[in-house]
Amino acid sequence: TEGDELARTVETWLNGIHTPKEFVVIVTFGTLNVLRQDKWEEIIHTLNLVPHMRLLLVIPQKAIRVTFETLSSPPLDKSSRMLIVPWIEQQRVLSHSSVRILVAHGGVNTVGEAVYAHIPMILVPGFGDSPLRAAQIVEAKIGYAIERDVLKAEQLASYIKMILADYDSIVSCLRRLHHISELEGGAQRAAELIDKWLITGYTHLITNEYQLPFIVAYSLD
Repeated sequence: TEGDELARTVETWLNGIHTPKEFVVIVTFGTLNVLRQDKWEEIIHTLNLVPHMRLLLVIPQKAIRVTFETLSSPPLDKSSRMLIVPWIEQQRVLSHSSVRILVAHGGVNTVGEAVYAHIPMILVPGFGDSPLRAAQIVEAKIGYAIERDVLKAEQLASYIKMILADYDSIVSCLRRLHHISELEGGAQRAAELIDKWLITGYTHLITNEYQLPFIVAYSLD
């Protein structure tokens, strides 16, 4: 199938590491977050600033993806250092030995999968609860955050280098968070709570904060 072929393409590219110094940074912003072309160009430009880095760009929107596939700058060997795809098996790819860092918007599933795989993050939040989650990963010392409107290649490259310089410490924090989440009971515990709330109800558990309209709760007004 087309999905299987794409998965093989990604796997082959990930396995194309030629030296121990090479590593992969995944960049994905989900299906609802659309970056301007100039911001994608800033991200791609980090290849000129960070030696041995390769970029896996996940861009679901075909029109945007085609535009970036044909970018003529910066001048580099894109076939080896950059791959642009519409979709990846995210949890599987995050677990690949060559992947070191995830750049994302801060969706709850993506952050959870990064913690599970012990991959440090650089979040570029958009709307909703993603700015809060970006602040949380910084506080937990498992990554950094950049405001989308001021995203520049130099700052992104600086954060990538800072993560690499303190990699073992950050991964240790991620492992600790992963362990704590497992102690909470995981999917089995979630199923038990849902069964309980179906019987007893759950409105008494909702704090005032979560009774606010979505637009107000996340300062979208």
